[in-house]
Amino acid sequence: MFKGGTALRKCVFGSTGRFSQDIDLDATHKNGFEAQIENELAQRNPYHEIAFKITAFRYSQEGNFSGTIAYEHPHGSGTFELQISYRLDPILQPRDLPLAQQSYFTRVECAIPTLYCLDPYEMIGEKIMACNRRLGGSAKDIYDLYLWAARPFSAQLVRRLAVLKAWTDQRDSPRYDPPALLLTIQPKNFRWADLQGLVPRRLQQDHDRICATVRERFSLLTQCSEAEQALLADQTAHRERTLFQ
Repeated sequence: MFKGGTALRKCVFGSTGRFSQDIDLDATHKNGFEAQIENELAQRNPYHEIAFKITAFRYSQEGNFSGTIAYEHPHGSGTFELQISYRLDPILQPRDLPLAQQSYFTRVECAIPTLYCLDPYEMIGEKIMACNRRLGGSAKDIYDLYLWAARPFSAQLVRRLAVLKAWTDQRDSPRYDPPALLLTIQPKNFRWADLQGLVPRRLQQDHDRICATVRERFSLLTQCSEAEQALLADQTAHRERTLFQ
């Protein structure tokens, strides 16, 4: 399942989104997907004059896969990171999403694909959890929330997804505390250099407005129902399985 910043740009935000330098995938079970990808790259090599190769790979302690993909074309070359996270079943039903319309589509030499993705609301839930885990981390996550804030969305569904994601993460530290999270959304708490070259220059410097917009639009996170509050209190113990379901 396609997810993360690249998925948001390609399938949700389109040209208004930030550029992304990696591809994030989710899988519900370990099934040799990395080997399957390597075989596909070998069988279709080159693909429309683009040659791909996995040049390095590693596994995390949890068994998640990360690989460096090198590509080469007569007009250029480079690398990007491919990550496969093996996790629990998604909360929402995954969706087939078309790519957001781009002007270059009329000039590509292959069919425009539909991509099997996490539901965009679940992607945003994961972005909220990333901001909660990575105090002092990349500004990419907060920027994606800023872009989402400019769209009409269901406050109830975003809040519910954040609570359910926190419950499934089962982290003792840092616990997900919506009011505390909103207080941390300050420019000093993010690495803004990570956005260099990925967003328009004027937005690279507009840290205060980005953070203020996210705090305002995501203030809804603090308006939890009794059931949501019960799940937040149960983040690590996991006694409320019936309530979660």
